[in-house]
Amino acid sequence: MNLKKTNNIDTRRIAIYVRVSTKKQYEEGCSLEVQENQCRKFIYKMGYTDDDIDFYSDGAKSGTNTNRADLLDLLGGISQGMYKMVVMMKFDRLTRDLMDFNSIIKICNNMDCSLIPLDNPKANLKNPMEKANANVSMIFSQLQPELTSQRVKDVIRDKLENGLYPFGGKPPLGYIRKSSEKLVVSDNIKEVEVVQRIFHEISLGKSALQLAAELTIEQALGRSWVDKTIIKMCKNRIYVGEIEWGGKVYKNILSDLIIDRDIFHKANYFINRSARIRKHDYIYQNLCICNDCSSYLQQKTTNKKGKIYFYYYCPKCNKRINEKIIDHQLTNATNNLYNKEILNIEKSGEEKEIEKEIKRLSKIVSNYYEITVTEGTKEQLLEYNDFKKRTDKKIRYYKKQLKSIREIQRKKVNYSITSISKELKCQLFQKYVKNIKINLSEKKVLKITRI
Repeated sequence: MNLKKTNNIDTRRIAIYVRVSTKKQYEEGCSLEVQENQCRKFIYKMGYTDDDIDFYSDGAKSGTNTNRADLLDLLGGISQGMYKMVVMMKFDRLTRDLMDFNSIIKICNNMDCSLIPLDNPKANLKNPMEKANANVSMIFSQLQPELTSQRVKDVIRDKLENGLYPFGGKPPLGYIRKSSEKLVVSDNIKEVEVVQRIFHEISLGKSALQLAAELTIEQALGRSWVDKTIIKMCKNRIYVGEIEWGGKVYKNILSDLIIDRDIFHKANYFINRSARIRKHDYIYQNLCICNDCSSYLQQKTTNKKGKIYFYYYCPKCNKRINEKIIDHQLTNATNNLYNKEILNIEKSGEEKEIEKEIKRLSKIVSNYYEITVTEGTKEQLLEYNDFKKRTDKKIRYYKKQLKSIREIQRKKVNYSITSISKELKCQLFQKYVKNIKINLSEKKVLKITRI
């Protein structure tokens, strides 16, 4: 809906915007209801009714950014020309960020929409001096949460330096709060034993997924377990009495440790290695296609006695193939891709100059054609055809030279790879290969399509 002035009467609507960020603001008389009532009273005095008003409200939302549902809806309405004014208690209800505030002012001024704060209802943000005053006020509004944040950080830092644990929520498994900010070993022996078991088994190479399944079957501590919980626990440095906060490591947070430091570091080694595998070490990721159903194969690993096995499987056909089988069948293709990469890297100066000349001549022909077609006469078209024949002959000559140089270069290179890192192999296939068709029943690579 886009309402405009009709016969010098502005038929656009009025918007109210209210916001609170904390429970304390609510308790101190700045609740959403109080703000709304005050804004409505002001609008009623101007002769308007509820039928003229649209209401926007963001509860428990910070003013330090504009990522608020109702504020974004309001700004969208202003941009569409729906509103002639927006009423709020103070400018800081809209935002506490100076740059965001000026962006909102710009949107409103472009659409001839007034921003009216109840603490200064005569404010005219089109006036440079009043806009400057509003900006100064906004600077202090922005400063307030920043100072509060800094004070909180200073308190946390001081407590960490004194060996306290100044964070809310549940304490890490295996510990309880002796006081509000001091952790001691839990008197629940089973809880401590589960924590020790988790670190011990992960440090021996057991996967978090497998361990989570075992703990769930046993109903350890009477609950279900997931691998993410175990991974998060193993990475938590509080178990060796340390907390990393604000770019600094604080030590001696715990007086009693239930996990040995060596076991902690071994567990993290296996956790991190598993994460690297999931993220980087699938050579043929998003390349393999099932020959039966044409679905892209998905990836999975298994961990047997600390050894990792990589598989590609079809979710529809429920069949899989080991990565080593694919590797063995694609040895020749890997050699060819590696040689291609080496050739690209080891281009001679002469080869580069010829490529450059071919591009230059092709561009001249293209430009000449565009000029001739749009502005040329019949005689000029004939001249163009003659020029194109001569230039094409040169290009063919250069391409023949280029092919000869590459043949010589290929004979010089012709590497045969017996050992290549997974990382390099992955880069080669992701760079040069479009897809690989696999018959999962016969465990056979049928076709490799290159880019």
